[in-house]
Amino acid sequence: MTSCRRKYLCEQFGCEMLHVDIQHTCCDNCAKVCSCDKCAEDMIDAGAHASAELEGLEDMLWQYFREENCTANSPTGLNASLMQKIIATYNEFDNAEQLSNSLP
Repeated sequence: MTSCRRKYLCEQFGCEMLHVDIQHTCCDNCAKVCSCDKCAEDMIDAGAHASAELEGLEDMLWQYFREENCTANSPTGLNASLMQKIIATYNEFDNAEQLSNSLP
């Protein structure tokens, strides 16, 4: 879900959604798209953190792919193309099962 969680829950339970002046205080999804000054500063900090996180993810995937490919007796499909797909879409998944279900 990428839309407002508060709005969704209010619609599901038939309650009135109160107006929120500062978007990032509404829910986690609204916080992701908030453009207030505080969030703009946080976004710069998060960008640096995300770059380091992606490097760690790439290293971890390479290590896993190498180990799996070395121990398998048949092609695993674990290759650079798949790794780049995972890295490009990693933030779309909430858990490993969702990631696994999206792969060939």
